[in-house]
Amino acid sequence: MKTSLSASQRPAPLPTTTRGARARATQPSAAISLVRSSSNASAAASGAVLPRPLLSTRASASATTAERAVSTTAAAASQEQEERQRLQLLLQQQKAKDAAAVSRIIELVSSPSSGPRGSKGLSAEAARDFDDAVSALETSPRGVRDPASSPLLAGRWKLLFTTRPGTSSPIQRAFTGVEAFSVHQEVTAAVVSPRTGETLVPGSVTNVVTLGNAGTLRVVAATSTAAAPLPGFTPRRGPGAPFLKFLGTSSIAPPRSPGERLDFAFRKAAFYFTSGVTKGLSIPYPVPFETISKFKGDLGDEVKGFLDTTYLSPDGNFRLSRGNKGTLFVLQREEGTKRRLMDARKLNLSAEEVERAAAELSASGAGEAAPAKSPLALGKWRLAWSEQAPDAAPLQKALAGRVANWQVIGSSGGGESEKGAATTPLSNVVSLVPGLLDVVATATCVPFSNDRTLVDIDGLELRTLGGKARLLRIDRTAKTESDTRPAFFPESRRKTSEAEKEEKNNKKKTTAAAAAAAKKKKKKEDTKKEINNVGFVDWLYLDADVRVTRGSKGSLFVHTRDV
Repeated sequence: MKTSLSASQRPAPLPTTTRGARARATQPSAAISLVRSSSNASAAASGAVLPRPLLSTRASASATTAERAVSTTAAAASQEQEERQRLQLLLQQQKAKDAAAVSRIIELVSSPSSGPRGSKGLSAEAARDFDDAVSALETSPRGVRDPASSPLLAGRWKLLFTTRPGTSSPIQRAFTGVEAFSVHQEVTAAVVSPRTGETLVPGSVTNVVTLGNAGTLRVVAATSTAAAPLPGFTPRRGPGAPFLKFLGTSSIAPPRSPGERLDFAFRKAAFYFTSGVTKGLSIPYPVPFETISKFKGDLGDEVKGFLDTTYLSPDGNFRLSRGNKGTLFVLQREEGTKRRLMDARKLNLSAEEVERAAAELSASGAGEAAPAKSPLALGKWRLAWSEQAPDAAPLQKALAGRVANWQVIGSSGGGESEKGAATTPLSNVVSLVPGLLDVVATATCVPFSNDRTLVDIDGLELRTLGGKARLLRIDRTAKTESDTRPAFFPESRRKTSEAEKEEKNNKKKTTAAAAAAAKKKKKKEDTKKEINNVGFVDWLYLDADVRVTRGSKGSLFVHTRDV
């Protein structure tokens, strides 16, 4: 029989192991630690001040992070500076290599043994050096990118050397091989609308062969580039007509880059004679470019070609170009005052600089001695630069430099003034909408002196279809009976006033001496009256390529010939 014991009678429990005792002993401490951590977190959340040891630890970590960030930024800046210095060094080295290659090419092609512009060829050793130098430039990263549309391509270039592969033109080989001749290429940039990107005025390439003292041959082509395409133009597609292979065979390979290629189509050409019995004459080149261009296929392609500029120096003074018939051209920009005049707009010359350049050219003996009476004044001239006078017509000032503008002297007609001087038709053409709408001021002009031409505007026209169709004409008429037209111009456009009739009657009654004195006095008065009643153009400089003139209202103009 079992007997139950009371609590006080129960034996004490046996002692636990040491490990269990430690575990139980640490439990209150762990609980206290959790409570403290919780209290600290609460204090931090409530904005209370953290214990000093914890603040010190966090500040140290933040400082370390900031130091690392500063160190990383400094290292990156150092690497960037080192990379910049490395690139600058590479560019300097490449610049030196390119300069050496250009110098070597000029040295080789200037050797008398190679003949005029390479007509006798290079020796085997010189040819290897030449090819190496050309290759170095054509692969140089310093060459101007997209040279065909670069403003640095525009200007006058002197042909230093040309290769003569079997595919090249025999006519070209003949002209470039004559020592007495000089060969230049004039490149005019296209005018593109900044708003629409439309080509307002096509660019051009003119090959100029100076035939010693006899005159010049000028072959003009319209150009088309990727940046300024020629409206309606189709590039050359084939090697050429089989029956015209003797004129050379064209390549149909695409360019290395579209920005290198300048496609062209020959438009016209003529010989201009400047001495001897033929002085002042011009004879068309015996190839009907316009007629041939209307044919399709290989025959129509004969008036087309391309020029790939494979290297154009960053300073715009040296270039290498390859033609569609395999010819390599080495050209150097022609320096001098004339070039500055032709590039007046690109160089942003002032009126004083333009006048100084014209004076320098005249003083050097260049240009015509009597420009107003020279046959070189005739032709079509493109406005290249102008500075409008304050009194210039508002429309003229508003359109200056914004639209294409030409002056055509002696295009057709002509006659004789009542004083016996030959009159010449003159037209100022402003292309408001290229090919669609032109404003044309028609006039008659006559030389007044060696350097002044009187200009009498007789009407205003609106033309379309490239100037071939006239939409409207407004004729100028005399304002009053006293508004007499100058005696330099035809009597049919002159109204005789009552004062002039009376003066004629009085002349009959005077003595011979009085009549002579009166005639001399009236001549001076007539000269002033004639100049006041019409406009005039003063010629500051004129040669076959460029002219500088000043109008009666003070505006200054630079025109380049547009054959």
